[in-house]
Amino acid sequence: EEAEAEEEEEGRNSGIQREIREALLRLWEMRQPWQYAVPNSEIIDDVLKTMKTFSTDESIQVAACTVLSNVVFSIADKVSIVAGGGIELVVTAMRNFPLRANVQWNACLALGKLVYNADSKVSIAAGGGIELVVAAMRAFPQSLNIHKNAFFTLGKMAFCNTANRISIDAAGGID
Repeated sequence: EEAEAEEEEEGRNSGIQREIREALLRLWEMRQPWQYAVPNSEIIDDVLKTMKTFSTDESIQVAACTVLSNVVFSIADKVSIVAGGGIELVVTAMRNFPLRANVQWNACLALGKLVYNADSKVSIAAGGGIELVVAAMRAFPQSLNIHKNAFFTLGKMAFCNTANRISIDAAGGID
């Protein structure tokens, strides 16, 4: 009886998580550059809350990183994501799913899009973002998408930041 109740609860939870993932992707689709039906602030808040609540759900983390990397149209969006803990949440997704290509690909892009000033570079580096991006490249040596997004992020992190250039080199990002 107890096992059946656990199975039923698990099925309910996976259904809820699937619905959340689909809702995140619908939000993103509604917010394409040519459609402004939903304000970015609402999307950002919902995505960050969902990432935190379902930090161990791979499909939700992929969807959330995809949405974050596609709603960043202004400095205000970036500031909102960073202030809401977005860097930490993306880094957590990378840590939780180091061998899942879709998470790494979308998380690398999301981190790159969150680089907007010296402080964001410091936050990403301090959170282990540089090492995680390099680790993603190593884990998926044949993935053009991961490498493209990783180079994008590392290039932005290194620009006008000597400490990050040294960290990228130390992590093996310039091999």
